[in-house]
Amino acid sequence: MNKAEALRQIKDLRLSSQEIAQKIYLATVEGVSGANQDDGQGFHLSALAELWNINGTLTNHNSSRRVITGRYRGRGVTFEQIYSVISQYPNGFSKSTPNFDDLVLGTTMPQRPLGSQPSAAQPSANDRFLVAIFAGVFLVCKIIFHWGWIISLILAAVVGIIYMSKHQ
Repeated sequence: MNKAEALRQIKDLRLSSQEIAQKIYLATVEGVSGANQDDGQGFHLSALAELWNINGTLTNHNSSRRVITGRYRGRGVTFEQIYSVISQYPNGFSKSTPNFDDLVLGTTMPQRPLGSQPSAAQPSANDRFLVAIFAGVFLVCKIIFHWGWIISLILAAVVGIIYMSKHQ
């Protein structure tokens, strides 16, 4: 199933964000399979997993079917965490990123909403000065004093650490 088919299937159900989050919570945290949800009609769980990039594990190596049942069991994931992601992205993700695990478990930096532009992170003047100090100490030790690579790197690192501790 591709993302367009999954989105059409979920839109046809007219599920609220809370209902979607509940289905995902039941499957991933409580361990209730899609077949055991909605009186045996929970087959839409595959579409939910496709739309929100919930990567399951292969249970049968001869199949491409991935199972998300019990994925977050025992990991402290709450309904509120899942609902927060679903609320932020009510139509799922249009690409293979971000990964639902990362957003729910907080293993990466928070993802920006679809359509927004990333901000360009600029190093501060303090960071640039630290790099200059490190490079300068290393070059003086290596080229002028003819010390070895390791001692030059160590001394440059020590001077950099001292600088950082004084200028934080």
